[in-house]
Amino acid sequence: MALDTGLRRSELFRLTWDDIDFAEGRIQVRSNYSFKTGDFRVVYMTPRLRSLLAALASAKTGPTVLRKM
Repeated sequence: MALDTGLRRSELFRLTWDDIDFAEGRIQVRSNYSFKTGDFRVVYMTPRLRSLLAALASAKTGPTVLRKM
């Protein structure tokens, strides 16, 4: 995911399924300070990332996309 999105590690682990929009093919990434300002940026999915996220979505285990091991 990091290669296809350019997201920081902390941003990847903060992603929730509500941030993923399969219909539009985009991911909404909240900034570190978005809790105060509500700022976010949009990253569009590559075909490879879309298929990876679809596989992860079919095996959802919680509200976050990734979990720390």
